[in-house]
Amino acid sequence: MLISEGLTSELLLIDIEKTDYHYHGYHEKGSGYASLSSTKKFLLDNLDHKIEIHTCNPTKQKIPNFEFTFLISLLSMGFHYPCNEYIPYIMSHSVEGSWIVLDKRRGSTDGGFSSIESEFKTVNSIPHVKSDRYIFER
Repeated sequence: MLISEGLTSELLLIDIEKTDYHYHGYHEKGSGYASLSSTKKFLLDNLDHKIEIHTCNPTKQKIPNFEFTFLISLLSMGFHYPCNEYIPYIMSHSVEGSWIVLDKRRGSTDGGFSSIESEFKTVNSIPHVKSDRYIFER
């Protein structure tokens, strides 16, 4: 939607991709089961708009020094693992007017999520079965 509406022409996809362990729940370490190269190819093959896509596996490389206007993490950061690990990046790379959309698992303790709540304005919270989807603006 962001690309189709002309709201962005550049994406940074971040994922740890594959790990030796897989689980679904809420844990300090995330389990990986995605492919950044497959996701990038899918997007490039299916978008009519010109888009620049960067990928980063933070277990293999440092997250690039990009400022962001949208950060979207659905059923991932905040849902399967705490936001803590990415808080320094989020706080130092979000610009005024940035938006964050993420799912917070109910009943989980997440200091990183609390940091986002204190630095960003909560625009909306939408309840789901195991989580609430939050929309924040800086």
